[in-house]
Amino acid sequence: MRENAISMRIGRVIVCGCLLTMSVLSGRTALGGSDTTFYVVRHAEQAGTPTDAPLTEQGMRRAEELREVLKDVSLSAVYATQTLRTFQTATPVAAEAGLDISTYDGSADQTAFWAKLLKHKHAGKSVLIVGHSTTVGNIVQLLGGTTVPPIDNAYDRLFVVTLRDGVATTEQRRYHVLEVGKAAFDLGLPSELKNISAIAAGPGNHVLVAGDDETNSLQVLVLQKNGRYQAQKPIALVSPESKEIDIEGITRHGTDSVFYVIGSHDARRHRIKDQSNPVQEVRERFEKKPKQETAREFLMRLEINPETGRLVQSWPQPSLHDDIMSHPVLSGFYGVASKENGIDIEGIASDGQRLYIGFRGPVLRYGMTPVLVFDADDHRQAGQVRYVALQGLGIRDMARVDGGFLIIAGPAGDLPRNFRLFHWDGNDCLPGQRSAGDAPQGRVTLLGTIPAPPGAAPEGLAVLGASTDSYDLLIVYDGPPGGQPTRVRAARP
Repeated sequence: MRENAISMRIGRVIVCGCLLTMSVLSGRTALGGSDTTFYVVRHAEQAGTPTDAPLTEQGMRRAEELREVLKDVSLSAVYATQTLRTFQTATPVAAEAGLDISTYDGSADQTAFWAKLLKHKHAGKSVLIVGHSTTVGNIVQLLGGTTVPPIDNAYDRLFVVTLRDGVATTEQRRYHVLEVGKAAFDLGLPSELKNISAIAAGPGNHVLVAGDDETNSLQVLVLQKNGRYQAQKPIALVSPESKEIDIEGITRHGTDSVFYVIGSHDARRHRIKDQSNPVQEVRERFEKKPKQETAREFLMRLEINPETGRLVQSWPQPSLHDDIMSHPVLSGFYGVASKENGIDIEGIASDGQRLYIGFRGPVLRYGMTPVLVFDADDHRQAGQVRYVALQGLGIRDMARVDGGFLIIAGPAGDLPRNFRLFHWDGNDCLPGQRSAGDAPQGRVTLLGTIPAPPGAAPEGLAVLGASTDSYDLLIVYDGPPGGQPTRVRAARP
């Protein structure tokens, strides 16, 4: 009766569609051979201290994040105590795996016998166990013989106990959850702009520069004395009658007020808006050769007055056409429609000396995404392509932080997948033996899943600040009026 009552209550819990969060699971997740693996976690954040308190909104996000973290693990069972908070934590994982949640008694006098039974019952398989701050350590010790530190104030610990040939090993991992502001951050962006595709912050966040990929102008926002931003007169990058230039990336270069703006450099296949036409007509229109628009092949350097938001000077730069066509990999994707894994630039970042150009497409074998790196002051020097492992996703935007870059990643085409925030250390992620003088293999850490309203995609990222343990970020979306600017806090890797 108790279990049925809990199941009915869980059925009434609404899980928000904008759920987020996490960190990368390193090591094996797909198990094989005779390995027995137990994933042990504490329940997610709960609302207050009542005996049977439900999860908070943040806790529900964490439960969804746990599902993302374990979705590639072939689980044979999911266990939770007879409390609402552990059931709610386990529910997304169990639903993903197509399993019912089994209950267990978490009391100390019962746990020792139960842990021994689990080793026998689930030999060679993988199991999730959701417990409490007072029981997780005991369970991990009974399963793996390892003493773990207290987790009284932590909800992001995931203990992985692996039994192989009678030998137990225990690994402690973390899975992060992005903290999202309760309301959209008012930037004063015009509501008629619904395709915000890039944003960057100037010195001290006194000025923000945003781009809409269906206009030919930059929107400049200046911080006022009342603490709110106010839109200034747009900065036209080309004459109004020019073709759409598809602004996709903006970055501040160095510590001054110089910004770089880049276009997508992509090709487009004819979009079929009316699908009620005869199929042969639809086929003919669909199979037209993708159109390469040279207006989108631009890179521009600008100086903007941070006090007034006015343009001081602009310097058109050589496009990346030659860099792309001279590269043995990228050249093969030139002229391919962007939504079909062709060339599609959507991110740009600066470390003060070099520019890093992030590609939404192509996404290459092993899930590698290219980043073109070159000296900003001498573009004609040959650039270098570094490959970043983003779980098969393309780059939607990127921003420089201490120790590397933050990257918004999403599908290269129109696939309905989550959008994620990664930290990349800036090094090439291709495997292979490295000599003493080589940079180490690149490291990528998943910081969380980014919430995306229906029909919207996060495409702009600005770093507003950083502390010793987190980043304060501003994310804007392509789709909602005014870009729906949203404040997000992400844990450092």
